[in-house]
Amino acid sequence: MKKTNRGVIAAGLCLLVYLINELVMMIGYLRMHYLLVSDAGLSAQVLEAANLSFAPTLISSVVRVLIYLLLVLYCFRLHGSRIGAGLFVLAFLLEAARSGRMFVDNISNGFVNMDTVCLALMLVFCLAMVLLKAVRSKLIWGLGGIALGIHLLLTIADAVADISIMLRNQPIASIPWWLQIVTWGLALCRIAGFFLLWRQERPVPPEPTPE
Repeated sequence: MKKTNRGVIAAGLCLLVYLINELVMMIGYLRMHYLLVSDAGLSAQVLEAANLSFAPTLISSVVRVLIYLLLVLYCFRLHGSRIGAGLFVLAFLLEAARSGRMFVDNISNGFVNMDTVCLALMLVFCLAMVLLKAVRSKLIWGLGGIALGIHLLLTIADAVADISIMLRNQPIASIPWWLQIVTWGLALCRIAGFFLLWRQERPVPPEPTPE
């Protein structure tokens, strides 16, 4: 097996783990909504609020599942094909649109924090990955890598800050420690998959033609 294929498959495994997590979360949300609207004791106001939030939340969940499903298909079955390249571009365009929308929402609501910076970095990375399929530029490749690298450092810094709180026995918003560790692991798994795909997109100069 070629080195390139090993890298793509490794990326696929990382993203498959994240895809399974997104599927579990979507199924859990559907189940929770069903149980909620089935509760005969709910007031009309609560039921109306649950129904109003159902479609936007479900669409957001479906988009996340679709993004990682497309990337997993690209890694395991369609890498190197035209269809695969199209799925690759579509997945990163969807991720860019999602990150951009959330970034704008955060700025509009005055939430300028580490999460907002990470969304901006993810937007830059995704756009770079899309452009790399059309323009084999070392500048674009390097820019995408820098954005992803800073995103990784901020993610690690956030995890370290949470660990320091846990060591002082201060609960993080009542989240169990094991669930917090799983969340960190999934975030790093996602970034690892993106890093491996970014690495595979490195522009390679054409081999000199023999005279």
